[in-house]
Amino acid sequence: MPGIGAYPEIHWQVDYPSFACSRAPGPTDRRYQAVVRLAPADARALTTAYTWAPVTGAAPEVWPALAGYVPAAARWERRADHGAGAAEVFLDPGRALLLVTAVDT
Repeated sequence: MPGIGAYPEIHWQVDYPSFACSRAPGPTDRRYQAVVRLAPADARALTTAYTWAPVTGAAPEVWPALAGYVPAAARWERRADHGAGAAEVFLDPGRALLLVTAVDT
C-alpha cells in the first residue's frame, strides 16, 4: 500500500460479493479490507498530511477474520478529506493503526 511508510505489519482479505467463480456472466467486483500496524512516525505523518474527523456512533465494520488485529477500544478517526469513492480510510493515531476498506470494480 503506497503512501503509508514501511509498515511493520499488515493483515488483509478479499471478498467477492458477486461470486466471481460463477459460470454466469456478471460483475466481478472485489472488496478488500486491510488492518495495518504503522510505524509511529508514519502514523503521525498521516495525521498532519490529511484531515481526520473522529468517528461518532458505531465503529467501522471490521471483517470477522481481521477483528482479532483490532483492539476493542480503538479510537477511530475517518479521513474527512477523502472524496467519495471506492475506499474508506480510518486511523487510530494513538495505536498507529490503519483500517482500509476498498472496492475494486
